[in-house]
Amino acid sequence: MLPGVHEIEAGVFEGTPESQAANGYGRYPLAWALQGNRDLRIPGSIDGNEFDARMDGSLQEIYDNGDRNAVVFSHGGAIMFWTMMNATNLTMEQK
Repeated sequence: MLPGVHEIEAGVFEGTPESQAANGYGRYPLAWALQGNRDLRIPGSIDGNEFDARMDGSLQEIYDNGDRNAVVFSHGGAIMFWTMMNATNLTMEQK
């Protein structure tokens, strides 16, 4: 198990119903990914730079071990926001 590949800690929002995420916890990773505001810290938790470095470190460890067909399981939000923060070839399609 790699310690950096886990959910984004909710800090003071821990235990808040998911239905309220958009008005609390969810605002922070969205700001990291969509506005590039990685210095924004979830109260009682991490900021976007710490989250990104944590995920990068674990993925780099997989690569450094020579694993080229690795399967990584993590929290959906962590995968989604890390990808949004790091992919450079994304396009938004309007429907």
